[in-house]
Amino acid sequence: METKNKVYISMLLILILVIMTFLFFYGKSDNNVIYKGSFVQEYINLKG
Repeated sequence: METKNKVYISMLLILILVIMTFLFFYGKSDNNVIYKGSFVQEYINLKG
């Protein structure tokens, strides 16, 4: 049980790290406007 919890926590930390890195790089680049626009637009299109 304890080992399963440790694996879960470590996976969660890795996921957070990946997301933070992704957001950091997109925030620094000039593509962040394109990123926001296209992703929001795609999301709205998918929701119909």
